[in-house]
Amino acid sequence: MKYAIALGMMSFALFVGSGFYPTVGWLLIWAGVSFGWIALGYAGMGPRVFRKTSSGRIPLAWKVLNLPYLSMTWLVWHAVRLLSREEAFNTIDANLVIGRRLLASEAPDGFDHYVDLTAEFEEPAPIRIRPGYRCLPILDAAVPAIEELREAVESSVNGRVFVHCAQGHGRTGLFALALLLRRGRVQTVEEGVGLLRSLRPAVRLNRVQLAFAHRYLETNAERIAPNDL
Repeated sequence: MKYAIALGMMSFALFVGSGFYPTVGWLLIWAGVSFGWIALGYAGMGPRVFRKTSSGRIPLAWKVLNLPYLSMTWLVWHAVRLLSREEAFNTIDANLVIGRRLLASEAPDGFDHYVDLTAEFEEPAPIRIRPGYRCLPILDAAVPAIEELREAVESSVNGRVFVHCAQGHGRTGLFALALLLRRGRVQTVEEGVGLLRSLRPAVRLNRVQLAFAHRYLETNAERIAPNDL
C-alpha cells in the first residue's frame, strides 16, 4: 500500500503543479494521470494497469497513457544497469539461472523456459519470440495470485529455466524460490532464500513477498518432492 500512497501523492502534486505552470500544464496533467493510474494498480487493480499481454507486449494506447511513469522506470533501469557492478544474471544450478531484465544482445541461449515477471517493461522482440517464453506480469515489489504462480512454476518445473524481473531481486527471488521448492532443491523458505542470496547477494524478498512465500509453501506442501531432481 505504501507504493499506492507514494504514487498517489506524486499524482496529486503533479495536478497541483499544472495550475502553477500553465505553459507545461498539459504535460503535468498527463504525468499526474499516469502516476495516479499506476497508484490504482498498487491499491488493488494489480498489473493489469499496464495491460501487458502473455506475448510480452504492451499495447500502444497503454504505452501512451503510462508514458510518464514508464519513462521514469526506463531511466532508473538503465541507470542501474550502467552503474551497478552486479552481474546481469547468476547461475543457481544447472537448471536455473536468475537475473535482471536483459537487452536482446545479452540474452543467453540454451534455455527451455524464459520467464518474464515484469509488468512495466515490454520484452525485447528477439527474446519474446522464443518458444519457451512465458510472461507472468507482477507489479514491482508485489506478489501474484498463488494459483498464477503455481501454474507458472508447474509449466517450468522440467528443463532449464531463466527467470527475471527488472533487477533480478524481489519478484525473481520469489519465483526462483517457488521453483526450487517444487523441484525439491530446498525444503524451506529460509533455505531457499539463503541459497539464492549466496549466489546473487542482492536477492531480497520484502515483508509481503516473504509472507506470500510461506503461504505458498503451506498450500503446496504436497508438491514439494525432495527426489524431483
